[in-house]
Amino acid sequence: MNTSESYLDKLLIANRIIAYKSLENERHLAALTVAESALKFQNEEGIKWKSELLIANVELAFQKNEKENQGAELAIAKNDLISAKKEKLKRTNELRIAHTKLASQDKERGEWEAELDFSAKELTQSEELRLDNLKKISDYKYALDESSIVAIVNQNGIIKNVNSNFCKISKYSEEELIGQDHRIINSGHHSKEFMRDLWVTIASGKTWKGEIRNKAKDGVFYWVDTTIVPFLNPQGKPYQYMAIRIDITDRKEAEESLILRTNELANANKELALQNKEKENRAAELAIANTELIFQNEEKEHRASELIIANKELAFQNKEKGKRAAELDIANKELIFQNGEKEHRASELIIANKELAFQNDEK
Repeated sequence: MNTSESYLDKLLIANRIIAYKSLENERHLAALTVAESALKFQNEEGIKWKSELLIANVELAFQKNEKENQGAELAIAKNDLISAKKEKLKRTNELRIAHTKLASQDKERGEWEAELDFSAKELTQSEELRLDNLKKISDYKYALDESSIVAIVNQNGIIKNVNSNFCKISKYSEEELIGQDHRIINSGHHSKEFMRDLWVTIASGKTWKGEIRNKAKDGVFYWVDTTIVPFLNPQGKPYQYMAIRIDITDRKEAEESLILRTNELANANKELALQNKEKENRAAELAIANTELIFQNEEKEHRASELIIANKELAFQNKEKGKRAAELDIANKELIFQNGEKEHRASELIIANKELAFQNDEK
């Protein structure tokens, strides 16, 4: 828009220059006309003087032939002729000067015409450039409207213009949006500090870029990658803003899903790390238990070796005991036999004693 105004200003200045130069050309043409009239008058006077000189010469010859006594008149005529020659020379010089001025004016006129022609060409080129720039601006606007969500607001944030993509994503009609501010699509997601920073940035004449979550008429949230460009007046103050947005809802939802999945994986990793830690602790405990078991097994093997030795010694002792038992059994048997013999002898002694007592009684 500023570029178009600049071209219009240039066109106005060029028109003024052309008008001024046209006025100057008209003045020069008027001067040339006057000079040509003067030159024409001088040429007519010269022809008249030539005719008069010719007549004078004829009359002089006639008078010389006819009246030799008219020398005084001839002298006067000669003086008149000299004066006429001087006048003619003067007129010739004036004509030469006039021709020089006329040539200079023709040259200047040619320069003015060349300058005017250049200005006309420059004006034509400027017009062609202006039309070309208007075509480019139109093409840019078409490409922008086709690819982006566009809104124009005034310095107070009131919506002045929206394109069809804005209506499509917000679910509002153009009539519902014009005259409203952007609170109509505010989702309440962003903090006051966030919105304050946005307005401070664009109010200072700087471009703001960021991602904003908005809410459509049907309550559905959507995300847009936003660029807000301030348009500045000659004093450098914003008089309106253009907001250019791109729908990034799918990307943000994918990012949120990725973040959620990442958090889930992080939690799973924490649980897995905890489980691994527990497994490591359990493995350490098992290692200690295995070490103790190995020690116990070594102790058991040592005890087993000692038991084997003890069993061998016990078997040897048992064998010795068996031998001793056999010997004791033999000794017991001999003792029993001896005791039987002793009992038999005792019985015999009792019988003998009874017989002896009987015999004593008999005596």
